[in-house]
Amino acid sequence: MRRGGDALRGIVVLAFTLLIGCKNEGESAPGSSLAPPRSSAAPVSSPLPPPSPGFATRLISIGSRELVIEIADTDARREHGLMHRQSLGRDEGMLFIFEGEAVRSFWMRNTRIPLSIAYIDSRKRIIDIQDMQPAPDSEPYPRQYPSRGPAMYALEMNLGWFARNNVKIGDKLALR
Repeated sequence: MRRGGDALRGIVVLAFTLLIGCKNEGESAPGSSLAPPRSSAAPVSSPLPPPSPGFATRLISIGSRELVIEIADTDARREHGLMHRQSLGRDEGMLFIFEGEAVRSFWMRNTRIPLSIAYIDSRKRIIDIQDMQPAPDSEPYPRQYPSRGPAMYALEMNLGWFARNNVKIGDKLALR
């Protein structure tokens, strides 16, 4: 019986040793004060952008222009926005919908395409239009683009879309 106990104890010690040795690469062993090794190589970026969180599309109009827009109406969707997109269609964009009016502010972190943004109040009237440029990946605090007044909606389109289509402050958005 004693021989069986020694064998079992040896198997447990061996299994524990193997378990400690099979930690994730770059991860310190439990209780270790060593930091994970640092690599001087640049991080490898994925060729595909992260998946979008499932935006619904909707038709809207501003003046005589009909647009196909994606709706960002939850915190997760608003946070993800148009990040990592490489392009937008000619009359496509994203409408951010908030609960109530407040001064809104957007930035262009992880956004690859230049955009124009229209801030829109609760009566669906455009109160502000701004052009926004992608932030460099190295920028820890990208420029912010605050609305000039309380807004309930923000509509992002390709850079210059509002000017090219003669859409201006005071114009009204119609949701369909």
